[in-house]
Amino acid sequence: MQAGAGKSEIKLRGFGYGMLGYGREFNVVRGQHAPLYVRSLFLRDERGNCAVITVAEICFILTELKRAVLEKLEKWYPCLVRDDNFLFSAQHTHSGPGGYSHFPFYNWSIPGYKPDVFEAIVEATVQSIKSAISSAVDVRLSLGQSDFGPQEDVAFQRSLKAYLRNPGVERFTEYETHLALERTMYLLKVEDLKGGLVATLNWFGVHTTSLGNRVGLLSPDNKGYAAAMLEQRYPGHVALFAQQFAGDVSPNFHGKGKNWPQGRRFKDQVESAIFNGQIQFEKAAYIIEHSCQPLKEPIEIKSLLVRRDFRNIPVPPRFAQGATDARTVPACYGAAFFRGTPVDGRGMPRGLYEVAIVLSRFVRATELLLARVKSAAYRQRIEAKYAMQDPKDIIFETGEGFLLGTRDLKNFVMPGISDVGIWQFKLEHRRGALSTLPWTPHVLPLQLLALGPLAIAGFPGEITTEAGRQLRTLLRDTLKPMGITQVLVHSYANHYFGYCTTTPEYLEQAYEGGHCVFGRYTHGAFLSEFEQLAEALRSGKWLDPGPPYETFPEEELRLRTYDETKNAPLRNYKKLNKKLAHASI
Repeated sequence: MQAGAGKSEIKLRGFGYGMLGYGREFNVVRGQHAPLYVRSLFLRDERGNCAVITVAEICFILTELKRAVLEKLEKWYPCLVRDDNFLFSAQHTHSGPGGYSHFPFYNWSIPGYKPDVFEAIVEATVQSIKSAISSAVDVRLSLGQSDFGPQEDVAFQRSLKAYLRNPGVERFTEYETHLALERTMYLLKVEDLKGGLVATLNWFGVHTTSLGNRVGLLSPDNKGYAAAMLEQRYPGHVALFAQQFAGDVSPNFHGKGKNWPQGRRFKDQVESAIFNGQIQFEKAAYIIEHSCQPLKEPIEIKSLLVRRDFRNIPVPPRFAQGATDARTVPACYGAAFFRGTPVDGRGMPRGLYEVAIVLSRFVRATELLLARVKSAAYRQRIEAKYAMQDPKDIIFETGEGFLLGTRDLKNFVMPGISDVGIWQFKLEHRRGALSTLPWTPHVLPLQLLALGPLAIAGFPGEITTEAGRQLRTLLRDTLKPMGITQVLVHSYANHYFGYCTTTPEYLEQAYEGGHCVFGRYTHGAFLSEFEQLAEALRSGKWLDPGPPYETFPEEELRLRTYDETKNAPLRNYKKLNKKLAHASI
């Protein structure tokens, strides 16, 4: 087995544009606290099979980034790095740059697409992979794990009511939110034949939201600080801090029994991020020194990736609580999504939230009434949407291009002066820049990498604790006959669609359920499709690769491109930056 590791800084320029993660117009870049890096691990087995695992210090990955990276790598390494053996992920910092998505929904608060940010991320990723490939040496792999003690304030369940809806989970009180999650860190250690550390890759699920939405500084947040500390402890090696089940897990206190300012450990939020990173760093160092066991050799690398269109995936009854007509439907965002989370990032004001719910329910009643007299195709679409999305109060249908029932976005009742995002999408609609649907991804990649007895599932979004546990158990049981003894779910990988909750969690319609865009059976669809993928990896049988990813015309991207002199409401930004300059961080 050979391996190499590489690291490259994402070199950004300019300030005043939006960050990605909180979706708030005032969350703009006004400085940089620490560098943002892309870190890569390259692996090659004795038969020449390869894998690349990359963790970028940005909010999430989109397939347009991965496609651009693969196109550039093809010039240097033809056929070596492919879509199926390249797991491209983010550690999900909310203090990273925005504007790199081709999908318009993710750019409205920036506001607009920023090609320079896109190119900076691609270039750093390419350089990190090239460094990893060129530095490959003979190595040994070992895997370890260790639990965080209950006294370590590293993570908290932020949606306890939704979590407790799951049958069979241990019951916890609001004083025990730190226990209602997976507190285990897993770590893959890569060392050369002399015992020198080449790289580490660890998985622990916790949101990188120690820094709030008013700090205004580019930062890798807690996982980035943890990686820097580990690399300082073991010079010359590259530390990749990845996510596993982070969907409902926060570094900020949720619950009762503590009195933390703003839900964080310190008044200075950068200090909070470093504090949380210190805990993760210490756990990773402990595993390196005390907990790793060699993986059984010879280690064979296998990889498989398929694409699936989540607009209409039938879900078997065993993954749908017995429902015989379960399926997914086009992406819809609920009022709970726009409301935000109590501590990690609040959304729209309560009054506006309540108005949005009233309007949503009015639209629902109107559409169901019209479905009785309109065409069969219309009736089928509307009835399926509400049957599969209920009890979500639907605000935005990014799959079909509706906002509260209308496609006439440029004349939407809310004035653009009320919100930069609304201002932006009205502008883009008026320009004809939103003609191509969907506005968020529907075609998603599902990936499995096998490294001997270890399998890594590349998951294209955020998955909650119980949803992740169920997926991991299913994959472990399915892959066991091929010698797989450990499965890890590597989230924020290859693309991004939003959240995956269990069906009971979805019914609570907390933030995570409102952001579970394909409906109440989203989790069942992922279980079904990943099971088929695992069976194909185990048996070697052919599996339909699926449809191509969505793309957008160059003209639409040009019309949606951020232009500070034309597109941005500069007076709002000037007032905002003046206000932020005096804010405490």
